Amino acid sequence: MLIMQNLKFWCFLYVVTAAGTNLCFSDGIYEGFDFSITSGDLIGSSDATRAGQTSAGWHSTWYAASGKSLASQDDIAIDGLLSAGGSADIRGERKSNSLGKGILLRQIDQGYVGDLYGSFRFRSGKLLRDSVVGLLLSLPSSELPTPRTATFAFCPKRWGGEFGMLGAGEGKVVKVESGVACKQDETYLVVWKLDNLPEPGKRRKIGLHMWVLNAAQAAHFSTEGFDEAVLTAAELGAEPGQVCQSAHRIIRDSKRGVFRGMLVSCFSTGLPRVSFDEIKISPDGFSAVVGASAAAH
Repeated sequence: MLIMQNLKFWCFLYVVTAAGTNLCFSDGIYEGFDFSITSGDLIGSSDATRAGQTSAGWHSTWYAASGKSLASQDDIAIDGLLSAGGSADIRGERKSNSLGKGILLRQIDQGYVGDLYGSFRFRSGKLLRDSVVGLLLSLPSSELPTPRTATFAFCPKRWGGEFGMLGAGEGKVVKVESGVACKQDETYLVVWKLDNLPEPGKRRKIGLHMWVLNAAQAAHFSTEGFDEAVLTAAELGAEPGQVCQSAHRIIRDSKRGVFRGMLVSCFSTGLPRVSFDEIKISPDGFSAVVGASAAAH
């Protein structure tokens, strides 16, 4: 069974599709999960569920690598930010005494050098101490990605704690130790930035940054144009002008980057369900990736 699963996974990695060629914003990667079906269909089970209608910048279609991923017409909307409508409902693999991983992944069709910005929205079911939610960027492998093995991991909720983590592989993890923990059925926007990404085979000092915002905070910062200086200066807290969580890490002499063909994974474990929406990656700044202007869509 494991051999067959790995074979299926590897076949997926080399599928190239014409889906999602309608680019929503320049040089960016986008998925709004606006599938042309009713809620409840398995993602990847038909042409209508392999990519959202406004999907752009991808090298493959979506693949549910673990657990179940269902198309949903429930949009994760935030005041002041654009949204395509719809979301991905990811449910962890059910085991005898626990809930395992839920992983929905897809290859990107672009690589980046220099500064790169990204965001995603999520809403989860009950969060336990060992529940994990995050977006991962990783190189293709015969093993499924995890926050510990991914090239970059942006997790608003990590194992063994109520807060999140920012990761760049084994031994390069920043655990968030203070702030406001994510709550069940609340809407969150996670924004991230990677500084000074190198060309393939080169080394640079890179920076990793992540902020977790509740819906009121995301709406507040949209009125500020998601200015990076304002976001960086914000204090921790639950009020509109604050941020729930933040994490930062500098890695010297690093070869880690974002390259064409890498995997973007919506990852969860220990959760009955979590919904992801509005995944955006772009070099054009925070305003573009959060949908704060018409140029972002």
